[in-house]
Amino acid sequence: MRGLIVKMHKKLFAFGLISLFTFFSIIHVALDLSSTFYVQQTGSEDILWINTDPMKGITAVAVGDFNLDGVDDAVAASLDSNVYAINGRTNETLWVNTVATSSIYSLAIEDLNLDTIDDVVVGAYGPQLFAINGSNGNRLWSNVLPKGNILSLAIGNFDNNEVRDVLVGSDDTDIYAMEGSHGYLLWVQMAPVNWVVSVAVADFNNDGIDDAVAGSTDNGIYALDGVNGYQFWQNRDASHDITCLTVMDFNKDGVSDVLAGSYDSGVYGIEGVNGTTIWTNKMANDAIRAITIGDLNGDGTNDILVGSADSNVYAMNSATGETMWVNTAPLSGILSVTVGDLNGDGVVDALVGSYDSNVYAINGPTGETMWVNTIPNDFVTSVAMGDFNNDGMNEALVGSLDSNIYVLTGGKKPPPIPEFSFPRVAILIFSVSLPIWVFRRRLKSL
Repeated sequence: MRGLIVKMHKKLFAFGLISLFTFFSIIHVALDLSSTFYVQQTGSEDILWINTDPMKGITAVAVGDFNLDGVDDAVAASLDSNVYAINGRTNETLWVNTVATSSIYSLAIEDLNLDTIDDVVVGAYGPQLFAINGSNGNRLWSNVLPKGNILSLAIGNFDNNEVRDVLVGSDDTDIYAMEGSHGYLLWVQMAPVNWVVSVAVADFNNDGIDDAVAGSTDNGIYALDGVNGYQFWQNRDASHDITCLTVMDFNKDGVSDVLAGSYDSGVYGIEGVNGTTIWTNKMANDAIRAITIGDLNGDGTNDILVGSADSNVYAMNSATGETMWVNTAPLSGILSVTVGDLNGDGVVDALVGSYDSNVYAINGPTGETMWVNTIPNDFVTSVAMGDFNNDGMNEALVGSLDSNIYVLTGGKKPPPIPEFSFPRVAILIFSVSLPIWVFRRRLKSL
């Protein structure tokens, strides 16, 4: 009996040595495999500048030239109720407008006083709608007619004069057209029965005057005559709230059409003449948060770029609605998207801001991630592109809830694909299997 116990102790000791060897083998192979996932941190060389003047989070950013130096400048709206204009070349704050008394969520850029300098239209909670002189930050006009908070803005010419006008969507359920030079009301349309969250401008009746289109949380899309606000048509094919929309002539009939994203995860291509849905894409697995257009494959026709709450970015063929590519790099839902050439190949790319606090640059033709910038410390709420250092290349303008405004030139490269080669995987399998086989054989021999 004693001999049997000694024999078992020896075998268990041998198994312990084998198990120790196995443990270190697994650690070695695992580290070898995981090394392919290493990604360097975003460096200072990827940042042109950071403006830290705002006291609270940034809700919207846009690009304009406010000092006539020929170089793009930045404008940003903040939860501190201020609007900041920033010299794109030097990062100096040109002016701060403090007219708003509540949070600002909408910006639009247009020369409203015809001085050749871009001005800024601001929509705030409160409600407050006002225009800012781009050269000095002073107020050009204001209008408190919208009874609810301002949710969306667009620029168009509804009265056919030399100054373009302002289209407004509000949570009071109404759509407003405001005269651009003085801010008085041109017309109001009360057809929606819930919040008007997105507005855009196009000519739907080919009369040479801009018309309006609006998306509402009542599931409806409304096309309106720009002259008087009368309704051309409405589309209610979406099964949930409309979240975003844009316009382009995707069926090549000479009349602009409507592209709308919905909370039902669908993207809808709608005929601009009569409001008929031509195609629907429901590849996304959650609400559509952002939509824009650009020629992503360089074929001369604009495509569709979509950001979803499912954390994916989708490129779609505008004529058919078919998905061209899907980028799954973001780790959380998408908040903002824009397009422009970021790598100098002459084809537009995608710039994406996410809930994961990162900024993603995506190659337009391939959908591959070109770089990721991890500098922001909170949600990336708004992105835009401009040439802020006059080098002929676009940089990324970024607004974050961390209260900072960033101009980025790049970021860390995506990780390489893990190399699960046969020798390393075989070693791992062998290292795990061998001691188990040996131990079983030893037990049988006892």
